[in-house]
Amino acid sequence: MMGNPTLWKPSDTAILSNYLVYEILRECGLPDNIIQFVPADGPVFGDAICSHPYLSMVNFTGSGKRSLYSRYVTPIT
Repeated sequence: MMGNPTLWKPSDTAILSNYLVYEILRECGLPDNIIQFVPADGPVFGDAICSHPYLSMVNFTGSGKRSLYSRYVTPIT
């Protein structure tokens, strides 16, 4: 697959409500593989994504805990 798919990793405290929104999007016709819903442990998921050799760019949104992954950031010059 090529392009910019989205991995949706919800908060550990709001998995069910996020999944319901995800299901509504799919029922409305969202194509398969555009968004992947991944209910996973935050730090385990973040480390696995950031260190994956086939991913050239990762963008996190959400809590301030994103700074945990600053070791993976390559400065743009």
